[in-house]
Amino acid sequence: MKKTLLVLLSILFLCLYHLPAVSVQAKSFSAEYTDSEKLAIMEQYAPYMWFAKGEQYYPSSVDWAFNHMERYLDSSNHYSLRTKQSINCDSCVIPFFNGDLNTAKVYAYWTDVDYQVADISYMVFYPYNRGKNIDAIEDFRFLLDVSRFSSLPFLTQFGHHVGDWEKIVVRVIDEEIAYAQYDYHAWSNIYEADELEYYEGHPVVYSANGSHGSWKNAGTHIYHTIKAPLDDIPVIDLFDDIPNEVTIATLSDKTSKGRSWKTWNSLVALDKTNKKVLSGLDAWPSWMSSDTTTTLAGYDSSSPYGGGINRWGNEGGSSDLSVLVSGPGGPDDNSDLTGRDLQEYPLPPQVSLKTPIGGYLHAVNGRDVSISPNEATVSLLGNNRGCIKNGEQVAIKTSDGHYFSGKQSGDLTSSPTYPLHEETFTLINQTDANGCLEDGDKVSLKSAYNLYILAAPRPGVHAGGSDISQWTTFQVNIVK
Repeated sequence: MKKTLLVLLSILFLCLYHLPAVSVQAKSFSAEYTDSEKLAIMEQYAPYMWFAKGEQYYPSSVDWAFNHMERYLDSSNHYSLRTKQSINCDSCVIPFFNGDLNTAKVYAYWTDVDYQVADISYMVFYPYNRGKNIDAIEDFRFLLDVSRFSSLPFLTQFGHHVGDWEKIVVRVIDEEIAYAQYDYHAWSNIYEADELEYYEGHPVVYSANGSHGSWKNAGTHIYHTIKAPLDDIPVIDLFDDIPNEVTIATLSDKTSKGRSWKTWNSLVALDKTNKKVLSGLDAWPSWMSSDTTTTLAGYDSSSPYGGGINRWGNEGGSSDLSVLVSGPGGPDDNSDLTGRDLQEYPLPPQVSLKTPIGGYLHAVNGRDVSISPNEATVSLLGNNRGCIKNGEQVAIKTSDGHYFSGKQSGDLTSSPTYPLHEETFTLINQTDANGCLEDGDKVSLKSAYNLYILAAPRPGVHAGGSDISQWTTFQVNIVK
């Protein structure tokens, strides 16, 4: 009897000891990034930059530029920056415009987008942007009555401006670069990670000569075309099969391998989500203030460190075709520094989970999961956000930022705000065992304790189903 009791107690001990170990090992989502992890990722993906051959206008640090600039009330009654040294004409340059690459910085801003998804904006300040000549299409140039296109300065550069902020944005998912947004002028290009060139793991950026648009390769990049209707082109009857309008000119950026810059050696790392300095500065910069109408206590109003900055350069003409245009805006505390064109690249799929008894799985304010008669949207977070497959572990995020949590008791709650082992479910795709999850697929969701989410007339919704059945099968409706 004692021997039998000892065996039973030994088995019980092993079971009690083993269960917690299983639950911990089931964890598939790490905790949020630490500051040191963020900094390491920001350093890893800081770009390797090529400036074009013949480039004259290099970047500088903001601190170096502030030695040559002053803060003043502009025509809109906001504080902007202008050069201390006067500029004698709209196309004239001063030594300050050449910048100082030796002390230049790249200002990297970390912004949380979703769980384990972040955008890092790498921003570079140039004291000067040299404008453009319009590239006339030679086949039409000799035909054009230039007086009829007086707004197109074929022979004159236009669009110079003092101050120039340029940026690329890297989207990081689970610590890896997934996409990048390369900005040029008012536009941008989106690239998948495997489309980029790398130098020692850093994405390579080619900066356009003079105007500093960002490109992924060397060459001539036509980014804008100027078209004209037939009525504006004389002697057009000499041609056959002419369309309703023709391209008469283009705008282009030219990139090449001139001087290079390892920006990770000059990094100022800022966590914008939490307004925290990670490296490169002693305190959050005063010029990041969004208040551009007042001056901080203790500063002279002319000091560039005296508060927010509306425009980072001298005022110019009001037209985009002016020879000198006003300086650009810059980053501030209210700036959305996520990739403006990266919002669909890729965020987790938004789905609804239709239950076998009608209605949809639903949870708000961290309460227990229930059934809503109306379609309720949740996010499915997997390790491969673009393609969730059978057998993959996922987390289910509610619209208000909580996660479904399957308890060992079988309860199904939604109180956690980030996913750990109890918020991890294995997706069983009953419709397609090999392909990516698609609209209309029937799935089951198994908790970290090998129990299934279940919806039945009685006892309702819980996470205590013992096997795959009619009551543990849900239809996935992909919303976006």
